Amino acid sequence: MKKLTIAFFLCSTLLFSACSSDKKADTTDSTRTKLTTTSSNEKKKEVTFNDGVLETKDYKLKVVTSEVIQSPSVPSPGLYVTFELTNKSKKNIFPYQILHDISFKQKTDTSLVNMTAEYHSSDAFGEDIETVNKINKRSNDQNNELLPGKSIEVFEGYSLEDNIHEVQMLPDFDNRKQSEFKPYIIKLIGNTDSDAEGSSSSPTNQSASQEETYEQLKQRTLKSTPTDRVNWSNKEWEAFGMALSENGLAMDDNGYIITQAQKDQIEAERQKSEQVTESQGGHGAPKVVTSEAQAVQIAQSQFGDNNGAWTWGCMYEDERGYFVKATDPNDGTMTHTAKSVFVHYDGSVTEN
Repeated sequence: MKKLTIAFFLCSTLLFSACSSDKKADTTDSTRTKLTTTSSNEKKKEVTFNDGVLETKDYKLKVVTSEVIQSPSVPSPGLYVTFELTNKSKKNIFPYQILHDISFKQKTDTSLVNMTAEYHSSDAFGEDIETVNKINKRSNDQNNELLPGKSIEVFEGYSLEDNIHEVQMLPDFDNRKQSEFKPYIIKLIGNTDSDAEGSSSSPTNQSASQEETYEQLKQRTLKSTPTDRVNWSNKEWEAFGMALSENGLAMDDNGYIITQAQKDQIEAERQKSEQVTESQGGHGAPKVVTSEAQAVQIAQSQFGDNNGAWTWGCMYEDERGYFVKATDPNDGTMTHTAKSVFVHYDGSVTEN
């Protein structure tokens, strides 16, 4: 009987110990799951994205403006985006690294196309040295460290499929699904669908997307008339010259747009005409009088010398020919002019 009592006691002890171990294990697993879930939720709370503003515990990145641009160096258009970046952390941050935390996609009729960054924008705003240097500086500034508590504007160009279909901006983190965020929609000039799902374009962005790009400026100048150009800015004239050069065009003497071939033909005809005019003395006939002495001889032979009383001489030459006159010392006038004539290059004579 004593043996049975001891055996029962041992069984009870082992059973209680096992139950206690199971309960402790359950409690540990539950706590671990709760901590993991809490940590995940805390990380999610660290990142917010609303109306083009991405904010984490370290920084705040906000879309300020966007515009469609066209570089003459590449066939496709680009989207040039201006951001405002604020460093919220206690350490320096690199702007170019922050731009890796976002992505842009264009929704075409068939696909959602990933847009690549670093679009060739250095010559999209003009090719004068000042403009190119300014755009290149913006690109280089992305590599400078931003100090804690400071804000700067950051610029980036993204390649587009076209300038019509809408663009979607989303955060791009390895530990977060993009489906967790609502995309920020950027309407381009050609997109008139104002009811696109999930649209969150701000008035500032819509206004910026309507701004005239350099390519559009060039196309506008090609449609201009001489009257339209009266009050043009230097940028418009620069774009106009670029557009003429790229399209093999030129202007005639009246300011109207013609082809370069037509311009060359006009210039060739003008030079030929000037050469003919010079050789013909401007009268459409062969130039036969080529010197003052020859002109004096023609005048004297036609009008005589009044029995030796007149002395013929050439006073000057102009586009008509030679002005020749005969003087008589016995003439009562102040200049003693007895007769004056024009001897034209073609040999004809006109009395003055």
